[in-house]
Amino acid sequence: MVSRSEVLSLEGIIVGSTCGIIIGLLVIGITPIMIISQKDTPANLNDYLKTHSSLTSLFLPITFLIQIIFTFIGLILGFVYSFLGSSIAEAGLGSPSYIFTLGIMLISLIIFAPILVFLRSMWKGILILHLSFVGIFGWLLPYILA
Repeated sequence: MVSRSEVLSLEGIIVGSTCGIIIGLLVIGITPIMIISQKDTPANLNDYLKTHSSLTSLFLPITFLIQIIFTFIGLILGFVYSFLGSSIAEAGLGSPSYIFTLGIMLISLIIFAPILVFLRSMWKGILILHLSFVGIFGWLLPYILA
């Protein structure tokens, strides 16, 4: 017989992986636009990409890695939430578990702040990705698992 905790952890893994796939798709959709729309890209880099590479060969590995990385992040976060869900389940901040949501906000800040410092010209896309990360993992994941 399968115990309730095993079912919850499996639900957390599935929901977390699905949320990771969703954020991965957002990153895949926004990242090429951010890269291509840069006006201050060095001319020699543009010339190199035009002569030695295609956008497909540039973005295909990036797409593959982004999906794997965010699916794995979602898997871990879903498992952590399902494992700690009952002990940190206090509603607040519009979430079933405000402690988990605050943790996701902190993780997101740690991930996206250094990226924003180095890529200031791409702040709009980075802000969209940051808010999507917090919204999907901080609010959507706990609501689905609650």
